[in-house]
Amino acid sequence: MHREIAPALKFACAMRNLLLCYLLIWPLLLAAQPNFRFEQLPSDIGPPHGAVNCAIQDSRGILWLGTWSGLIHYDGYRVKTFHQEAGNPTGLQSDQVTAVLEDRANRLWVGTVNAGFHHFDRATGRFQNYRFNPDDANSLSDNDVWGLFEDSKGFIWIGTKNGLNRFDPNSGAFLRIFSTVTGRNRYSADYIYSICETPDGSIWSATSRGLNRIKFQNSGKYTLQHYELDPGSANTELANFIYRIRPARLESNTLWVASKAGLKKMRFSDSDLLFFQTAAAYRTIPGDPASLSHNIVSDFL
Repeated sequence: MHREIAPALKFACAMRNLLLCYLLIWPLLLAAQPNFRFEQLPSDIGPPHGAVNCAIQDSRGILWLGTWSGLIHYDGYRVKTFHQEAGNPTGLQSDQVTAVLEDRANRLWVGTVNAGFHHFDRATGRFQNYRFNPDDANSLSDNDVWGLFEDSKGFIWIGTKNGLNRFDPNSGAFLRIFSTVTGRNRYSADYIYSICETPDGSIWSATSRGLNRIKFQNSGKYTLQHYELDPGSANTELANFIYRIRPARLESNTLWVASKAGLKKMRFSDSDLLFFQTAAAYRTIPGDPASLSHNIVSDFL
């Protein structure tokens, strides 16, 4: 049985689609090239599947779309949708697909709500499922998956509603990592929406209560630092509900952070884990058409 998706999350998905359209179209308008041709995708990909949560084009040119109603495969000619198959242990275990990733070995990974994440074997058409097992510490920390990321060492990072997980696809070993936040905000600080890596090797995760940074030593041990944006402001809950985090492409020690309180550019230090400062902030400004159209920013390019 599917769980009802929170209205706030549905709204965030809609706003993400709106912002992505704006970011994609605006450069085209600036280029002042009047003749553009848009091709509509087949109707099979349309409204019956609801919102598109994630999309990638893999190394073979195949488009994969994660929706609330299954995983869509589109090769430019035909649409195939993988649905949850009751009683089939090698099928997709949930129709609610929230993340899709192709790693450096061209393996396809699929994150879902209620059923953990999967490795999809293209040759056999089978899914291998990884999920939480209360009796096995070497398992996923929670079955609601919201983010997938491959780091520079080939580990797969899985963000769930209850902690961050590092998975070694070669050995099958899991490392569970939980926030150091205590009290009533602990649960929110372990609700992971997005993951990235910066050139210094730090792994960052965006949560519904700020950012977590994990920095490994050569010994394999790690330090975990939690950051809150605008901790003293009246908007602290909105500012720290973070949907997406990515390193800046042209600036060192810089992150772009998308939240319920706009878009921010943040500076950090390789050596001083306590240093974390706002370099720029972008929000809706009433009457200014050049400002953000809405303060809820759930994704960006």
